[in-house]
Amino acid sequence: MDDDDQILHTTNQHERKSPVQIIRLTCISSSLAALEVFYSTQSINEIPILLAAGIQRPYIPYIWCLTPVLALLIQPYLASKSDRCQCRWGRRRPFILAFAIGVFIGIVLLGYGKAISYLIQHDPANSALTIILVITGVWFTDYFTDALQVPCKAILLDNSIGNAQTANNISTIVASFGTILGYGICSINWKTTLIGNAFENEEQAVFAVTIVVAVILFVISMVFGKEQALADRTTMESEESSEDPMSISYSEQIHTQTEGRNNDANTLHDDQLNNINRHNYLKLCCYQYVNAIASIPKELVILCVISIFGWVAHTSFLFFFSDFLGQVIYNGSSVAPINSSSYINYNDGIKTSSLAFIGSSVISILYTLLLEYWLLNYIGSKLAMIFGLCISGVAMILIAFTSELAIAIVCCCATEISTVTIYSIPYGLLGKYHCHYSKDPRWSSRGFATDSSILNNCLYIGTFVISITFGLVIQLGNSLNVIFIAAGTCNLIAALLSVFVIDPQSTSINSNLPYDCISTSPIIADESNG
Repeated sequence: MDDDDQILHTTNQHERKSPVQIIRLTCISSSLAALEVFYSTQSINEIPILLAAGIQRPYIPYIWCLTPVLALLIQPYLASKSDRCQCRWGRRRPFILAFAIGVFIGIVLLGYGKAISYLIQHDPANSALTIILVITGVWFTDYFTDALQVPCKAILLDNSIGNAQTANNISTIVASFGTILGYGICSINWKTTLIGNAFENEEQAVFAVTIVVAVILFVISMVFGKEQALADRTTMESEESSEDPMSISYSEQIHTQTEGRNNDANTLHDDQLNNINRHNYLKLCCYQYVNAIASIPKELVILCVISIFGWVAHTSFLFFFSDFLGQVIYNGSSVAPINSSSYINYNDGIKTSSLAFIGSSVISILYTLLLEYWLLNYIGSKLAMIFGLCISGVAMILIAFTSELAIAIVCCCATEISTVTIYSIPYGLLGKYHCHYSKDPRWSSRGFATDSSILNNCLYIGTFVISITFGLVIQLGNSLNVIFIAAGTCNLIAALLSVFVIDPQSTSINSNLPYDCISTSPIIADESNG
């Protein structure tokens, strides 16, 4: 048996170095690149579209309050449904296809809501229908892009068992290039191209190109992310254990005992039993998830609070920076007539913000490498968090007090340091906690996937906090500058809280932790083994 394990380990090592395996994981990760293309296009154009539709800036944050609530309530259930999906396509691809369709609907409504409203009402002025369509597009895009991350990451991990770290590294790089691609699409002057001439304005051309690129990336991921249907695997397992009387399910025992009864009655009884079992499983999953939150260790509480402040800063900056450049730096207006100099200046600011975000994406890749191969090894996770959050917080506040384009772009690139920090270090610390505190009663019964989902939910909580507070902040400050002061302050608070972070060992965040320390089962499935 030891020889077999050694052969299997050697085979996995060979697959790890195989160019074919790396190419396949890259292709599967293309769905994450498609998501980043959507995110980039949305973050650049959402505020200008909402303003052009007639929504006042102080009321825009309130639009974002619905989707994080839905994500917190529904996504754990959808993840558990994906685990048990018996579609012949597999467990993940049906959900990827369904959620991708939802994203496409949202992008179409967001990018072409005004045109659709005009086709229905023939009213060139801003109308209630335009506002409804655009807001619905925001909701669809926000929710389904977030929901898509679960099956997209799950199918990647399903195809890289024993090699999860390599898969995560590949997906991070692919997603970064997706971000650069998305911002690159937004930065092109489409008016001088054939594609731009086919649409009413550049905005529509950007969304058309985004949709085409995303479709190609999703198709690549669906083709290479082959799965075995859960029903087939269940059948194989049942055949292997058919000689074991203990492997016979309860419903099969009932069927045997009532063999002489009517077959239709037996089928109805079995269906009712299965429905009861599914209902009880869902209740158990919800109970375990709530219990995991209620019994959360203090180390994870600190990481969650830091993550919430960090995501508040990042999300608010991401969505309002393009509007800031167009209005404050370029002295433009999104509600000016289309051919006016003010509207042209505003669009120039939007394109420049796209270029600035491309620069920040490059900084993200470089800082990730710096963090992994040097910074964490020398100063540790705690000081790295304090450093990254402080740099970004100061950069955001500086943007609020400058009218110079060069300074604004440099500060924009610097803010990406906190994004890398929040997106990586807390998860690395979480992996350390699960291995270092494996015998601690507070951690031994917890699953890595559940705790990861708790950290993921900090993004939704941060978005909800923005939706209920930043509208008031904008009204009180009566300026875009106050948004960046508030965002920078949130990062500085997160840096201050990072002083209380507990780092069990000063090692690299991507150190080769034992694979069995990190479960790849989505959300709650691992808790049943606890």
